[in-house]
Formats: sequence, structure tokens, C-alpha cells
Amino acid sequence: SVEQKKDTGLRDCPNLLSRKFPAERFTVTARLDFRPNPRLKERGEQAGFVVTGDALAGFRLTDTEEGARLSFFSLDTASDGGALEEATDLLTIPYTFEKQVFPYSSTQVPAVSYPDQARAQVWVRLEVRCRPVEGNVPDAVCHFSWSEDGETFTPVERAFTARPGTWTGARYGFFCNRYAPKNDAGWVDVTDLDVRTEFQRNPGFNYDEAEDTLPFDQHELLALIAPRPLYVESGSLDLWSDPYGEYLGLVEAGKVWQTRDLAV
Repeated sequence: SVEQKKDTGLRDCPNLLSRKFPAERFTVTARLDFRPNPRLKERGEQAGFVVTGDALAGFRLTDTEEGARLSFFSLDTASDGGALEEATDLLTIPYTFEKQVFPYSSTQVPAVSYPDQARAQVWVRLEVRCRPVEGNVPDAVCHFSWSEDGETFTPVERAFTARPGTWTGARYGFFCNRYAPKNDAGWVDVTDLDVRTEFQRNPGFNYDEAEDTLPFDQHELLALIAPRPLYVESGSLDLWSDPYGEYLGLVEAGKVWQTRDLAV
């Protein structure tokens, strides 16, 4: 984990490992294996999964005496830091403990004994679906869910609409922070990361393998350029581009130029 100042928001953390949204529709699933440092005087190390931008939301694991507390948090205006953050506790995951064995020693320095390592794991999932709006960019609606076994996922009731950040767009990623000023720190292992993109056909343009059913043809597209000059270059042996079909398209489109005495 990396020390985070209490007066800064998650958006300003330098150790946020993130990437841009890969598609309008996609799903991300990952397992978070959280291992906080038991020797921190101030318990409260955090790790999690977050969507960032001009608004942010995600899951946070917080180290407590009882275990790792899983919560869902959101902040509609990320530039305001953490002051307006809303968080809902979901559950507390009891720690399992693993022995840490470091048998190495020297003639002058004995082997170091460490306390058992606390460990808590949870699976997180993000499903992004586009919602048409006015303009050329649809809303990215984010649906979060979590699981204790990686099989059965419990959805978060409230959907979150991502908003792109300045210069960076909307992103998803992982973090591991602490408020205590101590060099020795815990960590989070991110494993079983699975990103699946989905490309949805527009229901108004499903003409794959059915080009003959198109309500328009090539010559009509060419005719839209009139009365401006149009130059088309092709090759008689370029059979993939259908040179004869191109020729017929030019003949039919040329009739529009002929009505204005502009055909050559």
C-alpha cells in the first residue's frame, strides 16, 4: 500500500492502477486477495476496485480488528475529494491467517520472527452497458456486484453512471492505500482478472449477409456528393471490390450530374 493524505481524494492517488474503458459494453471480474500489515499502529489500510473520472464509485476493503470490511462507495464529483463520498457497508470478511517463515539468519543477526499474515479475499465484478442519450456518446451505466466464492454474485442495488475525466476518459482500476506513515505495508493481489468486451449490433442496421435488403444502394451514396466533382479510381482486376458493380454505380449516379449538365 501507499500512504495517502487524508485531505486528498482517491482520484489524486498516484498508485491507482487503471485503464480506459475498452468498449461501450464490457464486463470485468477479478479476485482481490487483501493482506494488510498487522503491525500498523493505525489499522485502516484499504484496497479495492474503482471506476474513476469526474465521478467515481467502487468497492473498498478496509482493515479492521474484526476483519476486512467490504463497502461500496460513490462520489458524484471526484474533484471534491472525499468530503461528499457516500459509502454503504456490505459485510465484514473474517481473516484467515498464514504462517510467515523466514529462516534466514547470519552469524550476527538472528532469524526474524513475523506475526501470522492476515488474509481476506473477495471477487468483484463490473458490468458496463451503454444507454442512448442525445449526442454522439452514450452514457456508460455501471453495475457492480461482489462474491465470496467467485460463483454467486450479489449485485449492488444502485447503478452508477460513469463520467469521463479531463483528458483521461472513464477508467476502471485497483488501489491499495493507507493513512499510517510506515514503510512496512500490506498489499493486495489482483488475480483471476477477466475482461470481456461485447459489441452489440445496432438493431436498425443488421444487414450482415443480407446486403440485398438494404434500403439504398451504392449509386445513391455517390449521388449525394453532387454537384461537387467526384473522382473514383479502381482496378479491373481488383475483383474483391467488384469493379463492374462500381462501374454500374457510377453510371447510375452520373445521371444526377447530367441533370445539371455537369457530367464528364
